[in-house]
Amino acid sequence: MAGSGGLLVDWPLGVVDLVGRDDEVVELSRFIDTAVIGGSPTAVLVGDPGVGKSAVLGTVAALADRRGLRVLRGRGVAFESSVQLALLHELLLPILDGQAVSTHPAVPTLRVALGLADGPPTADDDLCAAVIDLVGELAAVTPMIIVVDDLHLADDTSVRILGAVCDAEPPGLGVVTVATPSSWLMPARFGRVELRPLSDAASNLLVRQAYPNIADDVRSRLISAARGNPRVLVGLPAGWRDAQISGLESLPPVLPMSAAMSVALFPRLPELPTLTRRLILMHLFVPGADVDLFAPAFGDREMTSVAAPALAHDLVIVLSSTAPDGATVTRIRLRQPLFGVALMASATPEERSGVHRALGQCATALGVDPVALWRVADSTTGFDEELASRMECAGEAAMLSAQWRAALRLLDRATELTADPAERLRRLSRTTQVAARVNPKSASVLFDEMCSAAAGSEGSLVTALAAATVVAGADDGDVDAAHDIVVRAIDAYPGHHDPDDPVLAEAVEELRSLCWLGGRAELWADHRRILRRIGPTLPPLQELSSAVAARPTKLSDPERERLDILIGTVAEQSSPLWIVEVAEMAAVFDRVEDTRAALMRLVDDPAERGAGVPAIWALLMLAHDDFHRGRWDRTVEKAERARRSADSGGHDQLWWMADYLLALVAAVRGDIAAVGAAAHRMRVWAAPRRAATVGKYADHVQMLVAAARADVETAYFHATSIGPAEQLVAGVPLAREVAMDVVRVCVRTGRFDEARAHVDAMDRLDLAGLSPRMHMLHLAARAQVAGPEAADLYRQALAVPTSQRWRFDHARVQFLYGSHLRRGQAVAASRAVLGEALASFEALGAAPWSARVAAELDATARTRSRTGRTASPLTAHERRIAEMAAHGLSNKMIAERLDISSRTVGNHLHRVYAKVGVSSRGALRDVLDSPVADVGVVNSPESRSAARDDTPSSR
Repeated sequence: MAGSGGLLVDWPLGVVDLVGRDDEVVELSRFIDTAVIGGSPTAVLVGDPGVGKSAVLGTVAALADRRGLRVLRGRGVAFESSVQLALLHELLLPILDGQAVSTHPAVPTLRVALGLADGPPTADDDLCAAVIDLVGELAAVTPMIIVVDDLHLADDTSVRILGAVCDAEPPGLGVVTVATPSSWLMPARFGRVELRPLSDAASNLLVRQAYPNIADDVRSRLISAARGNPRVLVGLPAGWRDAQISGLESLPPVLPMSAAMSVALFPRLPELPTLTRRLILMHLFVPGADVDLFAPAFGDREMTSVAAPALAHDLVIVLSSTAPDGATVTRIRLRQPLFGVALMASATPEERSGVHRALGQCATALGVDPVALWRVADSTTGFDEELASRMECAGEAAMLSAQWRAALRLLDRATELTADPAERLRRLSRTTQVAARVNPKSASVLFDEMCSAAAGSEGSLVTALAAATVVAGADDGDVDAAHDIVVRAIDAYPGHHDPDDPVLAEAVEELRSLCWLGGRAELWADHRRILRRIGPTLPPLQELSSAVAARPTKLSDPERERLDILIGTVAEQSSPLWIVEVAEMAAVFDRVEDTRAALMRLVDDPAERGAGVPAIWALLMLAHDDFHRGRWDRTVEKAERARRSADSGGHDQLWWMADYLLALVAAVRGDIAAVGAAAHRMRVWAAPRRAATVGKYADHVQMLVAAARADVETAYFHATSIGPAEQLVAGVPLAREVAMDVVRVCVRTGRFDEARAHVDAMDRLDLAGLSPRMHMLHLAARAQVAGPEAADLYRQALAVPTSQRWRFDHARVQFLYGSHLRRGQAVAASRAVLGEALASFEALGAAPWSARVAAELDATARTRSRTGRTASPLTAHERRIAEMAAHGLSNKMIAERLDISSRTVGNHLHRVYAKVGVSSRGALRDVLDSPVADVGVVNSPESRSAARDDTPSSR
C-alpha cells in the first residue's frame, strides 16, 4: 500500500510513491510531534543496504518542513571522513550565513572553527559549547530537526559534537540519523527504528509503479531476487534493456546489476580466493547442482576446502540430502541471494570466461547436451542470454575434447544470442581466437568485428589473446607483435599474479608458444619474468610443462616422478589437449613411443577430431619419432598425411613442420632439390612473421645436406645459425638436437676452441641425462675433442643401452668412430666398424652417407682390381683423390670431403702424378678419361656424378 499522504521520494529512476512504509512514517510522525511540544527526541534508522533508509529519512525531513520546523540536513561521505568538522560545516552553514543569528555570541567561535573567519584555533570543548548554545536557542524559538544520512561515514569530531548536543537535550531539538548499528560513535540513547524488507504485496506495487510495462514473469523473478529491498526492486532494472523488462528478450541466468548498485549494496565485498569465487559463480549458473559435480574444474582439491572461505565469511549454507540411490548430495545456498548478483556484477570478463571454461570441464557430469541445445537454438530468434551461456559452456567442453570446429559453431551461436555489449565482446573474442586456429578466413572477419566492438572499451586479456592468435597466424602475421600484445595484456591484467586463473594460465601458455616460435632469447625474458611473478603454483600440468621447456635436464626428483606418472597414464586420458601436452614433454626425453597408443587414438578418431590441430600435431610427433628410429617411410607417410590435413583445415602454422619432416628424410636420402624447395618454403613463411624457429629448422635440414657432402663450412654456417657455438641457447630445443653436429663442424673447420667450449656447454647442461640417444651423441661429441681416450668414449657411446634403436644417429657415431680408427692406423678395426655403419646407412637408404662411408672404407684398402686384369698402379684412396681432382675439386674441397688435411691431399696427388706420368690436373683428367688407361680408376657414372656434385659449379 502507498505511504501516508502519498509522500514522494527521489528514487534512482525518478520520483515515485513511497510504498510499504506506513508504520515507519507513523512512528516518525510521532517523533516530530515530540519535538514540536518541546521534547528532545533522537532516533537512528537501521536496516540492510538499499532497504530505503535514506528515502524514509527524506520523508521525515519533508514532514518536518511541511509542519514548519527548521530542518538542518547533513550527510556523511567516506572520502570526507578524515576532514574534521566536514559534517558540522554542512549542518551549520545555512544558519551561520543568516542575519537572524549574526549577533549571537557563539557565532564568531563557530565561524573561526569552521574556517569561515580568521582567528586562533578553537578548543573542542569551546566548540561543543558554542554549538549547543546556538542550536538550543534556535530550537527554543522554532522547533528544529537535525537530519543526518550515513552518520557512520562522517568525521569523528562532528559525530562527537552531535552526540554532545543530543546528551544536552535542548528542548524542541530532534535528531534523526541513518547509521550502521555497529558504529561505536552512535550515542547509546538513540532510539532504533528498524526498516525491514517490503512485503511481497508492497514489492509488487512498487515495481508496477516504477515499470508499468514489466512482464509478469520478469516481475516475479525480480521480486524473488530482491527479497523486499526497494533499491533493488527499482534500481536493478534501470540497467536493463526495454525488451528485457517487457519480456521480449530473455534475461541471463543471473540478473544483471550495475557496478554502482553492487557497491551500494555491498560496499566491501569479502576478499575470497579465486577458486571460492569461481565455485559461487558456478553455483549461480547451476544453482541446484550437487557441488561434487563441479569437482572436475578444481583438479585434486577437495570441494570442502574450496568452499571453506565462503563458509568462514558466513556467505553460504551447506545443505546435504540423500538421493534415491542412497548417495549423499551436497548443495550450497547463499545466505543473501543479492550477494550472488553483486558478485556476478563484479566479475571481470576473464573471470566470466573462466567460469564458463570450468563449467565446460563439468559438462558431462552436468548433463550438457549440445544436440538438445542446437534444437533450442535453431528455433530461437532474437537474443537469449540464458541459452547463450549454456551454448558457451558446451563450446568450452568441445574445446577440451579438441572438437574445435564444433566449438567454433557453438561459440559463434552463443555470440549471436548475446545482446549485452560487454558480454558479446567477450564471447566474440573467444570465438575469434578459436576461429584463428580452425578457419583463418572466418577469423579475419570476426577479428574486424571484434576490433569495432572493442573500440573505446577497456581492454581485456580475453580480447588480447584473440588478437595475438590472429596476428601470429595471419598471412601477414608477426610473432613479435603477437608476443607484445600478450605481454602487455598480462602486465595490465589485475589478476596477473593469480595462478588459479584459467585465462591467465592460457595467456602464459600462448606466450610460451610465441616465444618458442620466435626462437629468440629476448622473447623468453618476458616469459621468465611473468612466471617468477606468478610463482610456482601454475596448474600442475602447465607448471611441469614450463619446467620441462625451461630446464629439461635439471628437473627435480618429484618433477621427474610426476612426469613418469603422466606418461604412464596418458593412455587413460580422454582430453586430446592433455594427451598432446604430455606427449610434447615425452618427446623432449625421446619417449614419444611411450605415448604412441594415445597419440594414435587421436589420429584415428572420427573425421572432425582427426582433422583438428591436436590430431595433426600427434601425427607430426609420431613422424618425428619414426625418423629418429629409422622408420623413414612411416615418417613420410605421416608427414604427408599431416600436410594434407593442415592444408584442408587452413592450419598454416602446422604445415611447415610437415615440410620439415619430409625435408629431413630427403636430406638423409640425398634428394637435395626437395630439401632446397622445402627449406625455401619454410623461410618464405617464417621471415615476414619473424618466426625464427622455423628458419632454424630449415637450417637443420640444410646442415644435414652439407654434412653428408662434407661441405663443412656450409654445415658450420647452418649449425651455428641454429645456436651459436660455445653455448646452448635456452628456449631453442633444436640447439640440443644439433649439439654434436656443432662440435663436429667446429673440429672439421679447425675451430677447436669453439668445439671444446661447446662440449663444455653440453656438460654443464648435462645433455646426456635427457635420453639414451642424447647420451650417445654427448659421448660422441666429447670423443671428438678428446685425446687418447677418444676411442674409449666412442665405444662407450655405441654401448649406451638401447642406443641402437636410434638407427641413423647410431650409424653416424659408428662412422665417426671408424674414421677415428682409420686415422689412428687401426685399419682392421676401422673396417669392421665402418662396415657396420655402411650396412646401416644402406638399409636406411641414406645414399649420401653410404657414399661417405664407402669412401672411408676405400681409404683402408691397399689396392683393388678393376676386373681380373693386373693390379692397379694406384691405391683405392689414391684413385678416389685422383678422380675428384680430375673433375675440378680443389685440395681443400677434397680434404673436407675425405676428412683429411689439404697437405695430405697434396702428397697423394704428388704420388699419383708420378705413377701415371703427368704433372697437372688437366693431364690427369685426360689419362683418367682414356679408355685404354690402366690406372685402376673406378670410372662409373655414379662416382662421376658424386664427384660433380662437389664441383664449384654445382654449388
